[in-house]
Amino acid sequence: MTSNPSNLQLKPVESPDSNSKRDRETNLAFKWQFFLFLGLMIGLVLHGFSTFHPWQYLNLTGKIIEAASANTQTPQQNPQIPVSNFNGAPVPNWSQITFSNLPGISSSGVIELPDGKVRQWSEGQLPSEYLELGDFEEAFKLQRFNLATIEQLSGISLGSYFLEDLALMEWQTVADLTEAIPSLLPLNVEQVPPLYDLFAQFLPTGFNPNMTVAEVLQQFPQAEFLSMGELNLANYNLLDIPGIDLATLENFHNWQDTLIGNVPGLDRVPFDQFPVLAAPVGSAVGKVDLVLQQPEGDRYRSISGGDQVGFNVPCDTDCAHIELEGTDKIQGTHWISGKFQDVEGGFGVLKALNNGKEPTGRHPFGKAFKVVVWETDAASGIMQQAMFFRICKRGIPDLGCSPYFIGPVPFLTYREMDSIFLGFPLNPPGGDGGSRSALSGAARSVTENSTQATSATPPTSPTLSNSTASSVELSAVAQALVAVDGISGQATGDYGAVTQTVCSFNYCTSALGRYGLSSQQPEVRAAIQQAEGGTAVLSRLDAGEIVSEPELLAVFPQATQDQVFHAQLQTLLEITKGQTDPTTGRPFTGDRVIERMAQIYWGGVAVPPDAAIGTASSLTVQGYGTQVLTRYQRYRGRKRLE
Repeated sequence: MTSNPSNLQLKPVESPDSNSKRDRETNLAFKWQFFLFLGLMIGLVLHGFSTFHPWQYLNLTGKIIEAASANTQTPQQNPQIPVSNFNGAPVPNWSQITFSNLPGISSSGVIELPDGKVRQWSEGQLPSEYLELGDFEEAFKLQRFNLATIEQLSGISLGSYFLEDLALMEWQTVADLTEAIPSLLPLNVEQVPPLYDLFAQFLPTGFNPNMTVAEVLQQFPQAEFLSMGELNLANYNLLDIPGIDLATLENFHNWQDTLIGNVPGLDRVPFDQFPVLAAPVGSAVGKVDLVLQQPEGDRYRSISGGDQVGFNVPCDTDCAHIELEGTDKIQGTHWISGKFQDVEGGFGVLKALNNGKEPTGRHPFGKAFKVVVWETDAASGIMQQAMFFRICKRGIPDLGCSPYFIGPVPFLTYREMDSIFLGFPLNPPGGDGGSRSALSGAARSVTENSTQATSATPPTSPTLSNSTASSVELSAVAQALVAVDGISGQATGDYGAVTQTVCSFNYCTSALGRYGLSSQQPEVRAAIQQAEGGTAVLSRLDAGEIVSEPELLAVFPQATQDQVFHAQLQTLLEITKGQTDPTTGRPFTGDRVIERMAQIYWGGVAVPPDAAIGTASSLTVQGYGTQVLTRYQRYRGRKRLE
């Protein structure tokens, strides 16, 4: 027992027994004191945790470290999406991306099409396992491939595949097969083992194997209805049908229904080798200024939406989004998260799929898929994009395309202050007021899709039948817009102008003529292609070459330009008719129709009516509409002012 030196006292010597007893009592007392002290400390600690939640400080420290690294490190991109640099921003390196190495889908789904066919996908499946050739008929035009080209681009050997590996063989009849591969007709049947076995199995005993395929079909007309699916296609090498490697996929019956993965080697062809390349569309690049989550609301300077409603769809509540910085046009705009906001999508019969809805987003790399802001983490400043695909049936009958709802498939990842490629179009509400081609924002986007890329003829002049529309003189609207905005950046009446040329990896876009019509708009291209030499002029425009005024006017004359632009204004008028005038609570009528048409033209379909959103030149949405109306009233009933 330790004594206190300052109070040293002499004590009588005690017997060993008494010392042992005292030690036991002292130890017992010490133990009770220790446990009382320990209990007190534990109680205080628990109380402190319950009151102050110290783990929040641990998390805060982690967030600070993570945020600091976000400003100094390159974003951790999805390892399955290799990237390259475009205008200072990361974009997918399409030369290294194939359908077989894209990430797996993050959800499962099943849907029945109007023709009774069922499409389904399971979480983790690769796109090649649930997407079909027909889904990319217009976007990538994969149907233009033949197997020989695919073999060359993918590095496979066709000789190692069987007929069953080319799934479309199962539903080809003999007539289908010989139509797709006419070179089969003069061959002896013995030279085509699958046909030899099919004929031997189903034709009368009078069948002569030394006959040519054409002779068999002539002697036995019923033979052309025999299906290749009657055979066990696993027993035949793919090249047992001579010439199959040189036949383009679109020559086969119902090629559209073939899964990407059921065409040997197609899922290994890089995206930049497709007949229509995957590449950036446009050149706009911004920076991710802020990553914000759901509680945000009232976001009206949106650059997201869809190809059917335009790319200026605002968000009222649950507006997880990224805020962008960049040029005057980009500064302060918002790309809304499609995880919490849906927009109208699709066209034709298939528009009804998924209740006509798709996540809001953009198409910076074309119409093959939609890019969506998906995950947003404000604490770490990280945003994850996702890809969404659609179903298309464009044959006969033409069922159109569904909304982009098949996803999400993980795409690119960004941190705050990273550069981000935005693509085209980019006309946010309250933009810089500079010149732009054709209809801005949503109005132009709706117009582009109103043709559904199916018409090979230029649009006809619109006929206005109802009372509201019949009072609108589209030629006067066009003159008013030109006068107020100087759409093409040239003097009024300059139908031969070719301006604002912007090039991406594989083609260029120019503003054409009096109205600055985009050279990439389907209706513009259709009109030009109708003229002699028009295809050659388009090729030069796509290549960024100089096209003179006489050359443009020869293939895109004044009358055709007026016709195309008036058809676009007709679409803009229809959009206006579907909106409600906040001053009356009823559809827009009279002069208000003209004002609202101009407002949508200038700011996009989602811009609030009579908004005070403005530009550096102090012109507001409301002011723009007023100026256009003033000039419309001046021009109405007059001939064009040249």
